[in-house]
Amino acid sequence: MIDDESSTVGSVLDEETVDVVLFRGDQGAAMLVDGDTVVDLNSPAPLAREVCLELVDSTIQLLASADVPREVVDLLRQAPVPPAFNTTPWLRHHRAVILSDDRFALGAFVLTYDSDLGLCVQEDGDR
Repeated sequence: MIDDESSTVGSVLDEETVDVVLFRGDQGAAMLVDGDTVVDLNSPAPLAREVCLELVDSTIQLLASADVPREVVDLLRQAPVPPAFNTTPWLRHHRAVILSDDRFALGAFVLTYDSDLGLCVQEDGDR
């Protein structure tokens, strides 16, 4: 028997979250923020299992809450899934955030990365 209430809760939670992998680089070859792995995000070729595992292990789940504005989650969810991520069911719903100088502009927000603090979200005017 399917629990309608838990199914609804799961759907709402899915809409309020987005899984992202942080990279440094450009739209082509990008390096994991916390590693040396370089990924060609535009390649439709299947990723090696070890690379997939490393990407999954580097995933950050953002939840629309007081710390991450709903608009940020919505904007990231609207971003396309990189072709390289579509090659595996483990990553097919993930988004890539490619940082330049540890920053990523997203609408009215700026995502910043600090090795001690992690990923932070600021409104663009708060810089």
